Amino acid sequence: MNQEIMIKTYDLIDDIKQSDTYIEYIKLDDYIANNTTIQETITAFQKAKKLYEEAKQYGKHHPDLKKRQRQLAQAKEALYGFEEVVRYKKLETALQKQLDHISRTIANAISVHIPHPNELGILQVEKGENTCSNESV
Repeated sequence: MNQEIMIKTYDLIDDIKQSDTYIEYIKLDDYIANNTTIQETITAFQKAKKLYEEAKQYGKHHPDLKKRQRQLAQAKEALYGFEEVVRYKKLETALQKQLDHISRTIANAISVHIPHPNELGILQVEKGENTCSNESV
């Protein structure tokens, strides 16, 4: 039975990898990885993000917090100025939603008591909800 489940899982993976969404996602990933201008912009964004996060630790008391917020916003705007990056992020979100939906569907088909990520990807258990049930397996 385990082998049959694995075969069906790999069939599902193959179906996802043959989808237009996945194929375009992979092509854009390769394009972005090989585009020096986009890579430089990503590096600048990551640097601005790191500097902002360091300043954010001290909150409003950090002397450069506002400056670093502006720098991060400018770096993000520059990064999302590339239509390939915008499209890539949309495809990434679409694929993640598809995987989350599959996960929820499988978990709910087995038991409604199995915790699974919500639409935001956060694993939630309702307050007072007992995830240990008396369901017979």
